[in-house]
Amino acid sequence: MDRYTKAYIKTHVHVDAGQRVWCNGVQLDVHMSGNVQKIVLPISKIMYTFEDLKLAGARVDVVTLKSLAMQGAESRWRENIQERREGGLPSNVYIANARSIKYALEKGKPAPAITYVGRHRDKITEVFTTVDAVVNAMCNDEWRTEFSRGSKAKRRY
Repeated sequence: MDRYTKAYIKTHVHVDAGQRVWCNGVQLDVHMSGNVQKIVLPISKIMYTFEDLKLAGARVDVVTLKSLAMQGAESRWRENIQERREGGLPSNVYIANARSIKYALEKGKPAPAITYVGRHRDKITEVFTTVDAVVNAMCNDEWRTEFSRGSKAKRRY
């Protein structure tokens, strides 16, 4: 690696705790070459590993347990997230009867109509037939208060 590239890396490149690489405020794509993550800098065509960047003097944040958990979740749910984006569903709107639909299709029976539900942390909306109705309920703070199962279920003693 030449002096110019080392100086550029030292002044402009930052690797954050989530193993994302930033150069002048722009996130760079991380490529997998074999089992090694590599980055192509805007000033060169050579692929550099995280270790190369660290040795050249890039600012590297400490990898935390939380960032490792986020990486694991991202890799496990990447396909699911991509399907949701392609389907046009907002990130906090879910198909309420997804298991019923899957079960019916596996058995060769006609699938029930799709219903949607909205979630935000520990709050959940009623079940609606359209995504717009779910989004409106979330905007108007119309959250369910009674549940038949789970930790918030109304107990009969």
